Amino acid sequence: MTIGEVLDAIPQASMWKELLKDAGLNNILLADPKAQATVIVPVDASFSDPINGKPMWNESTIGELIINSPDIINSLAGASVWKGLWPSDSLGTGMQIPTSNTVDKVNPLNVQLKDGKLIQSQGSAARILQSDIVACGPSIIHIVDAILLPFRFDDGPKDAVRDTQAIGK
Repeated sequence: MTIGEVLDAIPQASMWKELLKDAGLNNILLADPKAQATVIVPVDASFSDPINGKPMWNESTIGELIINSPDIINSLAGASVWKGLWPSDSLGTGMQIPTSNTVDKVNPLNVQLKDGKLIQSQGSAARILQSDIVACGPSIIHIVDAILLPFRFDDGPKDAVRDTQAIGK
């Protein structure tokens, strides 16, 4: 079964499958029987997780943020698609996992495992609920309880004027 077919069989994964489609990953990931990747799939309930994105964003949940700022969809999807096969027993604390967002080894996902079940990303953590679901290709799917954020909300845009003044001092 393709990754998309496996996700169709997991009722709580439907919203993430749609997000992956919105990111343009249908043909190269979801429907490709030769896709080889590890996919981290947050459950639908994670779209209702509260966020505090102020002052940049007024949304109160990650789902609202996705709807109102669709430009973050590719970044969120990219953080959940890991290059290579990463079964749960291969994950260890301190590992750096290359994701689809990783460019020339920049911004890999730093994995910090606690009890072998918690994945820490740059802006959030997710607990593995169901691991090592196999799809064709081969590919591996891990179902998690939260969306891995490849950014932190407190990493707001830099104030160019203030930063220039600080450099000049």
